[in-house]
Amino acid sequence: MRTFYRQGQTIVEAIVVIAVVVILTTGVIAGTTASLRSAQDGRVRTQAIRFAQEGVEILRTLRDENWTTFYQHTNQTWCLGSDGILTAASGGACSPNITTSEGTNLTRKVTLTWNDPTIIAGVNVSYPITDTVARSVLVTTYLTQWK
Repeated sequence: MRTFYRQGQTIVEAIVVIAVVVILTTGVIAGTTASLRSAQDGRVRTQAIRFAQEGVEILRTLRDENWTTFYQHTNQTWCLGSDGILTAASGGACSPNITTSEGTNLTRKVTLTWNDPTIIAGVNVSYPITDTVARSVLVTTYLTQWK
């Protein structure tokens, strides 16, 4: 009888060991997946910030070229693609207009608000995290007629 009891105890020990190994493996896989997602999110966020800053530089160039024309774009929302051309936002929304080297589609939207004697320029770049979740970065600056 004692031999049979020991065999049953060994089976229980084996099941416990297998359960612990499965739990640990699942934890390692979940941690690695979260780390990879976080790294990807950080990489895309860095690109979005760069494109938002680039948008501000494009707006400064447009301001420098012709203040009167630039002023006429105020109090509206615009889409600013990688070509550097402002196009009217349809209903205040823009479709993805920039593609990164990794193939991520970003949406760059510009809001110009007249606040005498300056124009408040906001460049918003949104980017997808998943198919249903998106994040965005916003860079705001004040532009004046300095020429």
